Formats: sequence, structure tokens, C-alpha cells
Amino acid sequence: MTGTLTVAAKELADYLGTKRFWFFFAIIYVAGLAAAYLGIQGLVQARVERSFLLLFRATTGALPPFLFLTLYIGPLLGVALGFDSINKERARHSLVRLLSQPLHRDSVVNGKFLSGLIITGITIFGILGITTGLAIRVGLVPSLDDLARLVVFAALTILYIAGWLALSHLLSIVFNSTSTSAIVGIAIWGFFAFFWEPLASLLSASMMPDPNSLERITLEQNLSRASPTVIYLEAVLVVLTPTARFLSPVSLSEMRYVVPNPLPLLQSLSLIWPHITALVAFVLVCFLLSYIIFVRQEVRA
Repeated sequence: MTGTLTVAAKELADYLGTKRFWFFFAIIYVAGLAAAYLGIQGLVQARVERSFLLLFRATTGALPPFLFLTLYIGPLLGVALGFDSINKERARHSLVRLLSQPLHRDSVVNGKFLSGLIITGITIFGILGITTGLAIRVGLVPSLDDLARLVVFAALTILYIAGWLALSHLLSIVFNSTSTSAIVGIAIWGFFAFFWEPLASLLSASMMPDPNSLERITLEQNLSRASPTVIYLEAVLVVLTPTARFLSPVSLSEMRYVVPNPLPLLQSLSLIWPHITALVAFVLVCFLLSYIIFVRQEVRA
């Protein structure tokens, strides 16, 4: 544990000492706060009930909503934090010196991942904290349930980014070139973010031609859930929408008996428990593969 914390402290110092990090950090904060501010202004003018949670999905049209930024910019943060974590050390011949210290190899992997996770947590909670302060200043005071859902939203976002962080660490171990690991990481993210859902629609259409079939809609939805982006989006929409009761297609006859009252947070969490499990699996699979490959790799001077 001591070795892990030592490596994590070293990586944090390296992150905070690079212009690349501060440039990317500033872009995320400026874009996130601008989207949140415009969402607040739109909701204040519309006077929507439970508007505090809606501000993360609302937009005036000038910028995408705040949720868009966490959905698409968040993975890029994870890739940026981890794409050169190991191969950079190998290229500089500092990995041999690092492993010559009284450190186990697992401490190197754990420490580098932990440092990226800390940076991610600081970024997400910082943006959400400032956004909450802006909302309170203009009169959008959150309830205790809103704050609890905001914490869950932050935890899901960190978990989602942690998956891409673990994937980028894996790529930095597999590939010797930092540019290759960065390109492959961005390509994987782009495939699942933009191309997998249309592909899932084509696959479901080829198996079930009837476009109005409930079975086809269900199949398309299940296929699209192979993407971490879709899993995260469905999960946070349930958390940020207390009245959400379904994640699967339902018939009109079933909708007739639905009472549109807000659900308690625990019931909302029960709806997305499979999604949380899938995001945790995404992190663990990538992290364990990184650990196994790195431990078995030969490190030469």
C-alpha cells in the first residue's frame, strides 16, 4: 500500500506540473461551467419545477447541455490521463529505475491508476460544486434528495471515466508508442460513442424487419447497451429524472396505470443496478488485464 501511495503521489506531481494537464483542465472547466450557467439561465426563465436536476440536461441552444460534456468529454479526460502512463516511462528508460526501487510491479499499476482517479474526482466534484453554488445564487435551491442524486451522478460519472482511464492504461502497456495508444484509445471511444448505436439498429433490423415490433425495439436497445456510453447515459438519466420508471420499452396499456410521482432514490438505483454493475465490470476487466500483462512483461534497461 505504501508503494502504491508513493507512485500515486509522484504521478500527481507530474500531472500538476505539465502544461498539457492545465490546458485540458481549463477547457473542461470553462466548457462545463458555461454549459451549466446557460442551463441555469434557461431554467430560471422557464420556471420549471425541480429545476435543479434539470439544469444538467437543459440548454439554451448556444452550447450542449452539461450531461453532453460528461458523456463525450469525460472519456477523453480518461484517455488523456492514461494513454502514456507506462510507455512514456519505457521510452524515457525510467521504468527500469522505478522498478529497481523497493516497489512491487502491482504498486506501479495501482499508483498510476489511483492518481488518475484522484484527478478525475477533483475535476468532477469541483465542477458540480461550483455549478451548485451558481444555482443556489439564482434561487434554484436543491432539496436533500436533489443533493443525494447529485452525489450519485458524480459517482457514476467518475466510474464511467475510470473505465476509459483503465482502458488507456491497458493501451499504454500494450503499445510502446504513446501516439499509437492515444489514437487507439480515441478510436475505441469514437466507435462506441458514435457508431455502435447505428450498427445495433442495423443488426436488429436485419434480424427483425418489422420496425414497430416491441421485440425489435428491445433487441436494439439490448445490443446498444454493449456500449459504455449508452449504459452511462441511461443510468444518469434515471438518476437526474426522479419520475423515470422504465428503461425497457412498455406498451400503452401498461402506461395507463403509471402514476407520474417522483421515485425515491433507492428505487431509482434499483432500476440502474445492472448498469452500475456493467460499469464496474468495464473498469475491473481493463484494470485486471493491465495488471496481468504488465506483471508478465519483460522490462529491459
